[in-house]
Amino acid sequence: MTGVPSAALQDLIAAAAGADGMILLTPILNSSYSGLLKMFVDLLPFGALQGKPVLIAATGGSARHGLCLDFTLRPLLTYLKADVISSSVYVTGNDLAGERFAARVESATGELVARLLAGDPATVS
Repeated sequence: MTGVPSAALQDLIAAAAGADGMILLTPILNSSYSGLLKMFVDLLPFGALQGKPVLIAATGGSARHGLCLDFTLRPLLTYLKADVISSSVYVTGNDLAGERFAARVESATGELVARLLAGDPATVS
């Protein structure tokens, strides 16, 4: 390993840093976000997520890990000064076909869009 990101990885880092907002989706494994996501976040330049509206979402095998977003991913992104929206989406295989799942996704993405349109996260309640 050279320690130099490939061209494809450099493009991905630049896209994430230059985005107006983002949706971070990860599988939950051993009560935390994936190591691959953590490795990617570690490669982002410090400040790349500052003030950026971020919707966090995860998939998992059971409802027991539903709070992992609030206890693992939200603190990481808060440390990086991202504007993590209050709504999040956690889904298991049983949730995908339900109306409640669709309503959660619609609510969370609506909150993200409102932040993006406002331009200033402090102005959106």
